Amino acid sequence: SLESLGLGRAGGAQKGDHIPAQTFEAKRDPGSDEVHLLFAFDDKLAEHFPGTLEGVWRHASRPLTVHVFGRGLNTAMFERWAAQFDGIRFIRRDLSGFAYEDDSRFGRYRAVSALDYLLAPELLPDVEKVVYLDVDVLVRKDIAELFDIDLGNAPLAARNNVAHTFINGARIPYPHYSTSNMPAEKIQAFWNAFFSGGATVFERFNSGVLVMNLAKMRGERFVEKTIALIKSCGIDSDEIVLNCAVRERRKPLLRGWNHCPFYERMNDPAVVHFITAAKPWLSNPPFPFREEWRKNAQRARSRLSA
Repeated sequence: SLESLGLGRAGGAQKGDHIPAQTFEAKRDPGSDEVHLLFAFDDKLAEHFPGTLEGVWRHASRPLTVHVFGRGLNTAMFERWAAQFDGIRFIRRDLSGFAYEDDSRFGRYRAVSALDYLLAPELLPDVEKVVYLDVDVLVRKDIAELFDIDLGNAPLAARNNVAHTFINGARIPYPHYSTSNMPAEKIQAFWNAFFSGGATVFERFNSGVLVMNLAKMRGERFVEKTIALIKSCGIDSDEIVLNCAVRERRKPLLRGWNHCPFYERMNDPAVVHFITAAKPWLSNPPFPFREEWRKNAQRARSRLSA
């Protein structure tokens, strides 16, 4: 159980509680060519999820199972999404009652739910491989092509970071803690963990689009080690945790699978990732691919009201 691995309890969660899977079945037989996807978000992002899933659904060539690790999501939301996206099987796991750390810093800058996909190797014990996507993406090609990437012995595939301040993995201990006001003992614990955990010079990667080798990660006791790192160091960034755990052992993804329009230009990327604060659902000045995401969101809404 996650409790035995060190995950704490929040709110009224009782000792011994489990995380049951609630399935919203699609009217189809998944078959052996099924594609598994994973999202992790809370109720603040729930209204934007259909706009993102629309691109996945429209371009899919194979049956889809979408795993959602949620916080504050209710059954009605999943019933609505199942009605919007015919043929997708949704599997819900509610993590609302679990906490990584009592430190009040969690949730101040990032939602706690952003860490939840790191639990996938344990929460999806019968799944060998999954594509993880942040909600702030636009999918423009068949996601099965990404799912089918041969990971070999790598724990995951990810694209290198494009923001100039986040390229060198060796800089991870410095900017993250320079303004964090963390207790000295946690800063020291993080430095000890980082500099004793493997290669310190590597190309840092972005965590918003991943192909995760869950079987490999289970063999490495990934979740147990990750929770220990979060709790001992108070880290609230999933990307920092993942880079510390994987470092140079990832398989590189081509940039078309995680295109960042605020830092580069591509004419026809497969996945667009809006990594800055300018999200496509906000009232921002126009930027590349924003209107395409909004059209997808409108298609999903209109299908529900039809």
